[in-house]
Amino acid sequence: MKISKCLFLLLALVTGNAFASVTWKVWNTEYRVDTTFHAQIGPGTTQTSLLLTGPDTTLTVFYLTVDLTNPYVDIRTVCAKDHLAGAQTVTDMAESHSVEGESLYFAGINGGFFAMSGKANDGKTSIVGRPHHATVAEGEIFRTSTSSICRHFGITADKVPYLSNASVDFTGTITSATQSYEISGVNVDAANNKLILYTDKMPGQVTQVTSNSFPLYYEIALLPKSGEKLVPGKPCKMRVSGSWARGTNMAVPDGGYVISGKGMSGVFIQSLNDGDEVEVYLPMSFDGEEVPVDNLVTGNPKILGNGTVLDTEDERKDAVEWHPRTSIGYSRDKKTLIMLVCDGRTSVSRGVRTRELADLMRYAGAYEALNLDGGGSSTLYTSMLGVRNHPSSNGVQRQVGDGVFVVSTAPRSVYIGGIGFATPPHVLAKGEEYTPEVYGYNAYGLLISTEVTNYTLTCDEGIGHITSDGKSFVADGSGKGKIYARTPAGYTCEMEISIRENIEDLYFRLDSVINDCHYRYPVEVFMTNLKGEEVSIAPQMLSWRSSDEQVAVVEEGVLRGLASGVAEVYGSMSGFTDTLLVKVQEPVRHCMNLNDGSADWMRVSFVTSAGFKNTSVTNSVDKGLELSFLYNSPSAKTITLSGNIPLYSLPDTLRIHVNPGEARMKSLSCTLRTPSGTHTVDLPVPAVGRESVADIVFPDALGETIDMANYPITLSYLTLGLDMNTLGETYHMTIPAVEVIYNYYNENASGIESVANAGLAWTVEGRTVLLGRTADRIELYNVGGGLVALARESDRISAPGVGLYVVRVVSDGQSVSQKIWITK
Repeated sequence: MKISKCLFLLLALVTGNAFASVTWKVWNTEYRVDTTFHAQIGPGTTQTSLLLTGPDTTLTVFYLTVDLTNPYVDIRTVCAKDHLAGAQTVTDMAESHSVEGESLYFAGINGGFFAMSGKANDGKTSIVGRPHHATVAEGEIFRTSTSSICRHFGITADKVPYLSNASVDFTGTITSATQSYEISGVNVDAANNKLILYTDKMPGQVTQVTSNSFPLYYEIALLPKSGEKLVPGKPCKMRVSGSWARGTNMAVPDGGYVISGKGMSGVFIQSLNDGDEVEVYLPMSFDGEEVPVDNLVTGNPKILGNGTVLDTEDERKDAVEWHPRTSIGYSRDKKTLIMLVCDGRTSVSRGVRTRELADLMRYAGAYEALNLDGGGSSTLYTSMLGVRNHPSSNGVQRQVGDGVFVVSTAPRSVYIGGIGFATPPHVLAKGEEYTPEVYGYNAYGLLISTEVTNYTLTCDEGIGHITSDGKSFVADGSGKGKIYARTPAGYTCEMEISIRENIEDLYFRLDSVINDCHYRYPVEVFMTNLKGEEVSIAPQMLSWRSSDEQVAVVEEGVLRGLASGVAEVYGSMSGFTDTLLVKVQEPVRHCMNLNDGSADWMRVSFVTSAGFKNTSVTNSVDKGLELSFLYNSPSAKTITLSGNIPLYSLPDTLRIHVNPGEARMKSLSCTLRTPSGTHTVDLPVPAVGRESVADIVFPDALGETIDMANYPITLSYLTLGLDMNTLGETYHMTIPAVEVIYNYYNENASGIESVANAGLAWTVEGRTVLLGRTADRIELYNVGGGLVALARESDRISAPGVGLYVVRVVSDGQSVSQKIWITK
């Protein structure tokens, strides 16, 4: 059997054929870039997957492109579990925030850096999942930043994005009837003369300002007045609730706030009394410009500014190291958002430095870009397609502190209102067969189905042809053109195709096959395309010849055995040729006994040997394999018959006869060996005192469809599990016969093989024959003349397995018969 000439790990990443390759220069290295996936996934949003191949490494990149002008799309930040303590996967955040008919979080990435361990100041409350720096989600400030190295991505309610060149200034004010005081931060540690505002999202819903860690601090609670809400850049009127307290780790009321301070800020707090009205104002300043952002995430460093890759090598210790990375950015006109993940730490994708990440964002269309949390946190999620990248934490999503999401605000619609091709190939090799994936979208552009099948393809003249089922395109033409898909409802989509004439490689899937003069085998032909992928080629595209046309020939790409013997067939195309060795083995009987009567036909092992005494084994064609033994000990567990007995040709059934005599059995299994592996089949347990017959039906025992890679089949073992309890008893067991059955051959058949084609208008779905009309009676015979299925007053009948059958249809006293192949 041939091994693919491609890297299997790389193939696993490819979901279709590719766009024409381009070249990107990522920092100082040139990469060939192949698009392995591209499709719309939501309103104004596409997802693209890339494979970058460099001189000594590869990178896998996944990104979202969002049209911010689309009226049905929004960008929102989520803080895990809507709290400052607790982490969630990106998937969990999206699913927990989606509201049917209002907002679907259909795509997103992980956000900023967060605490992966630790306790709050009280020494007992976990802070795992708490963002290290600022997070704002739907207008709610979860935390502000205290570090000058922070850079922030924010977006306003009308979807205008901003990216700071310095740490955002969150300084606000609180004003009473008599004075004002500066608010230095939200949900951060208190400091001398600093006034800090705490929300009910704090770990433990307390300020974490304890008398031990923060002595001499004063605190007091605030509640927004009716109809008021604290959001960035908008004054909020509140009332003081209760009296001030000192160093109490005060509980934050639901929907309310606590201010805490020491020194002059403590004096301000002491000036407030229960019921006093105050006004809280928390603006955000991006590089000196006050910006009312509703959603904000923090990262470091800023990697792309004004379309230029920034020198970020010294901004963080890991900037010069290769890691998985996540980035967010936007286009020069601020109308397009880009969210990107590059995998790393795997044999398929090395990872990137921050300067390399900047180049990836630049090529993806960003003008400004920010590095977010990476490593095992890097995740790009979509609701319909799942997580698109391969997280470096063994492929499992890490629970993170926050995320940024693309949200559909369109009304709920479950009906397809349009279709589109996923991953248009653009370039196909001469002879390549392409079956597209067709996606279904609702009226607002949201992906709602990845399995649209009720379409029919057409193509421009001269570039190729469409297969008879209307689902695949064969590139047997030349030049450029388009293929089109159309559904019965009239929805259409199209893609451009270019045909590449030169063939890089051509080969058969298998080196050799078995044929029985009845099964027609479409030869499996493959080629290596531009990206090094293995793709199938329609076998009728090749020219064929045989070394012995009396034994086997290939017609229109289909192999047909003619007589027992050996032949080589050769397939050629565009100067390339491969060879297939064909062994034709035509059965001469309907049923063949594998037992040749020899003493060493199968080797018998009694396990354990101490459990058996006085063992005897004889073999003959007439009586079969006869076993005799004295049951000496409960350690007598199994009897194994081993051998390497080939099953001639392409059998339909392996039939095993077992007569256990008075020996009680608990199991019976058969182990088969094929070129593709070993298969153990559990069989029904034979009853005591009589001969039982167990059938192993092919190809069911090896797979759902006939696969020539599974032939020839070899019988390796029969294992008999014993369940006896009478010590000292002598038992006699017999394997009367082990037979192979060939459904299409019967030396006693009464002319049923010569049934003429009656022109029945039937179709086949799996193993069910559909007539398209109701008949009085439908009979299904094997070619040995045996009735295997019967249906009355029906339009269909099902075959018991793969093989050649005769279907007889009776209606109004008239009958017609026709042969039919069931192939899977």
